[in-house]
Amino acid sequence: MKLKNIASLLLAGVMAASMLAGCQNANVDPEDPTNPIQPGTDGISAAVETRVADYLDKTNEKIPEYVDFNDDSDLDTALQYAVEFAGVGDIMPQYLHNDQLEYVNNDIYVRLADAVGDDRSATIANIGDIYTLQKAENANSYQIDDEVVVELYAISSAIGENAVEQQIAEKIAYSVEAYEYSTRNTTGDNSTSDGGNYNHTYTVSVSTYTKAVNSSMEGNFLHMDGAADPSVTFVAVQVVRTSTHQ
Repeated sequence: MKLKNIASLLLAGVMAASMLAGCQNANVDPEDPTNPIQPGTDGISAAVETRVADYLDKTNEKIPEYVDFNDDSDLDTALQYAVEFAGVGDIMPQYLHNDQLEYVNNDIYVRLADAVGDDRSATIANIGDIYTLQKAENANSYQIDDEVVVELYAISSAIGENAVEQQIAEKIAYSVEAYEYSTRNTTGDNSTSDGGNYNHTYTVSVSTYTKAVNSSMEGNFLHMDGAADPSVTFVAVQVVRTSTHQ
């Protein structure tokens, strides 16, 4: 009888130890976080356009008729691809806790720029200014390839979507408003010697991608307190300039 009781106690102890080990593994396994945040890409171009228009209206400015805002599935794909390379070191503490868009200019940005065809010869601020357009027109008097520029930002996903959209709008509003349709008459005498042989139109696309940081990685490497499995939202802003010979 005593042997039977001892055997039962030993069996119960083994089962309890196994269950405890299973619970411990479930808590620390970085591949199986509790309530993981599902990553995903989201185009928000139309929402940003509305906010840009409202922001410019405060100073009696408006979005030019030759500037459109449209989501771009290729940008979505490129952003998702680039963010796959974002490791713990790339998702810095300032991104997790910052309530303002943080400009990203590292290997993730390089992969994004390469994926969309941005050769870094222009920026969102100057892709549509007179000097950039004249340079493009003087380089080729018959055909100009589409010019693509992209910028990458990151912000804590704790910040609401409306706030993120508003910050993007405020960053790009006056750049977009200043884009030129043509360089004609830039000398003031109706001359086209400085260009003027093209009409230029622009398409603005904005895509976001949210990536979670596992809580075990956060604790071990970033040494921060806060909610389990925080996440960072990456924001890609792209402008494509299309030039049509007159």
